Amino acid sequence: MGRTTSAAATIAALALAAGLAAPAAAATSAEPGDLDWFFTRALGGTGTTSFPDFGNALDGDFPLVCDVTGEGDEPGLWSFGRFYLGDGAVDVSFGRSDGSDYPICGDWDGDGIDTPGVVRGNRFILARSNVDGGGGTTSFAFGRSDDFLVVGDWDGDGDDTVAVVRGNQYIAATANVDGGGGVKVSSWGAPTDFPVAGDWDGDGDDTIALQRGNTFFVSNGSIGTRLAADRTFGYGRAGDHPVAGTLAPDTRASIGLVRES
Repeated sequence: MGRTTSAAATIAALALAAGLAAPAAAATSAEPGDLDWFFTRALGGTGTTSFPDFGNALDGDFPLVCDVTGEGDEPGLWSFGRFYLGDGAVDVSFGRSDGSDYPICGDWDGDGIDTPGVVRGNRFILARSNVDGGGGTTSFAFGRSDDFLVVGDWDGDGDDTVAVVRGNQYIAATANVDGGGGVKVSSWGAPTDFPVAGDWDGDGDDTIALQRGNTFFVSNGSIGTRLAADRTFGYGRAGDHPVAGTLAPDTRASIGLVRES
């Protein structure tokens, strides 16, 4: 769940992109196994879970963190219209294969299982199941085509909705319908910060953390309220691409990093 940008960009370019500008597509290929994943098991604490050599650094792969089993989040990838989710265990063809869609995943119906979605301009197309073609879709328009986006359960009701990031403004939909079914808005951080969403305190709703260089600012406040950093810590390198997820058996989300090896 992360920032909107070119699906064919390198991981380093994703993490270093400034503002809303999408970095240029990569011009060369990489061998499989160029990406290493690291998750801190306690925010600002010790202990790391690693997933080495999962995915390519170039060639249009985009990192995702999804829960396709109901037992916890795992690394996944999107590559030109195909989702490899749950550490590659689920293989789903969904979305355009020319790299023009932007991939997301989330629990759209509150059943405890994440399914894919793609963003096409400002239109969201959400799959209803983890089968080729998505097993039917939900489609709606929200935000602008140049918005960044994050996905999360903003109100703790068990299902995920989308939010767009415009500069340093966070605009969260209350429902996955045209216009978002009403929105909640907060301003926080700088336009060049890289946001990720997770349930950092285990209270059931997702909130925002910001990556700035190799420093993370974590807020436990909900979008729609005044956001501020409840925790700040250093993790990783300035060129790492941030992700987030709740890895089993944890009940609180962890910050993760994806790095070209």
